[in-house]
Amino acid sequence: KAVVSTQSTGGTEDKVGYWLTVTSNSSSDTPPELRHHNQHKRNKSTDWNDQELISNKASHVEVEFSDGPTKFFCKFYFAAEFERLRSMLMPGEALQDFIHSLSYCNKWQAKGGKSGLSFNKTQDDRWVVKEMSRLELQALLMFMPSYIEYVSDSMNKRPTLLAKIVAACTVGYSNVNGNLKQDVIIMENIFYNCTPSLIYDLKGSNRNRLAEETEEVLLDTNYLNHIVTDPIYLRPHCKTFLREAVNCDTAFLAAQSIIDYSLLVGVCGDRLVVGIIDYIRKFTFDKKVEMIFKTNMIGSAGKMPTIVSPEMYRERFYNQIERYFPLVPDRWTGMGSDLQYNS
Repeated sequence: KAVVSTQSTGGTEDKVGYWLTVTSNSSSDTPPELRHHNQHKRNKSTDWNDQELISNKASHVEVEFSDGPTKFFCKFYFAAEFERLRSMLMPGEALQDFIHSLSYCNKWQAKGGKSGLSFNKTQDDRWVVKEMSRLELQALLMFMPSYIEYVSDSMNKRPTLLAKIVAACTVGYSNVNGNLKQDVIIMENIFYNCTPSLIYDLKGSNRNRLAEETEEVLLDTNYLNHIVTDPIYLRPHCKTFLREAVNCDTAFLAAQSIIDYSLLVGVCGDRLVVGIIDYIRKFTFDKKVEMIFKTNMIGSAGKMPTIVSPEMYRERFYNQIERYFPLVPDRWTGMGSDLQYNS
């Protein structure tokens, strides 16, 4: 996540842009968004290293139970690995607290998505339960071991903006009246504890990326129109963090053949909250066909199609995010650039 405040000059509230201030990824400085009010001493049995994290044999756990005539079932994918990951992302939070949050969910009409899949959000606003398509589930099963390893490694070694997925499962029920089955992921709500006045879903593309201004979630072209009169600037150290996080995250996603992810940006009063979302879509055969068709048959009018190869998607995404958030110089910028050193 990222937090921003407006600059004041000479005692006047002259807003020249938003200043991005990031939180630490280390477990000792876990953001409040990933903490719970009930703090518990960490059990030493949850400590682990990289070798213990990913096993050759996936640890999926299935649970079935009944309540009257209704049978319920749940299959947890990579259950042990995700439990260990949660112990890192939420140090001290007991398992029952996480379950308690999931026990009270409401349907959520998430705006901006085109898949038609369902969303739920916990009543405490901490977690989002998102339905997956079968293709997304297949991609997730191949992708999750590498994802868990990457996120755990990022905690102390590199910045990351990936909105954290903390569980993946298939849930359902059946009775005489019918049945229901859903594949879902549970992920952090990056807008927990804040109410954005503006939300942008940025993919780094200008092709078909203009939404009605009345929409809850705006797109790239809307953002570019807005920053003409109200730009969002970053201080040098925050620009460095954003650049490094996007560079590392997109390199990882491209290596996994992931495309179509977005940078979700929320303006919450004097804060800016950002996170990379929708990163479980593989560059599959149907996406390759879509890319070729849109490029060669429809014509792009000088614009690159939305769907491109993972490396091209990464390059475009990185370059555009670099443009979207310009650097504002401070008193130290350029210092020493005119010095000459004797070899």
